[in-house]
Amino acid sequence: MAYCEKCGAKIKAGSNFCEGCGKSFKKVESQGKTSKQRPTFLNVWLILMIIGNAFALIGASVMPLIIPIVIVNFILIWALYNWKKWGFYGYIGTGIIGLFLNASLYGGTGVAISLIGLIVGVLILYFAMKPVWNHFE
Repeated sequence: MAYCEKCGAKIKAGSNFCEGCGKSFKKVESQGKTSKQRPTFLNVWLILMIIGNAFALIGASVMPLIIPIVIVNFILIWALYNWKKWGFYGYIGTGIIGLFLNASLYGGTGVAISLIGLIVGVLILYFAMKPVWNHFE
């Protein structure tokens, strides 16, 4: 299946424009497998997620309960890198678990910081994935 480079919508065989955004292009002759190209910003964000989780793992001596969450986050990042939507939903889930964990350990300040981190992190990931959302399985 071919996808539009601009909006990520599926392109029907023989079509010369995208039905999603109207971009014109050469006709797609076959529905053969096309390569998926990850946007640079998504690659950068995934790398930053790996670095952030690595620092969290280093700091896990202070809060060992975070180790399983960090390990799961590494798996979720791998899933996102391999075009799996469940990686995005799992990332939201581990963020919510982290929110409750921080609430139970640190109270209001931990909740506020975790909530801001969760919302901002998920929004950045969403907007990084949005142009190629249809590539994710």
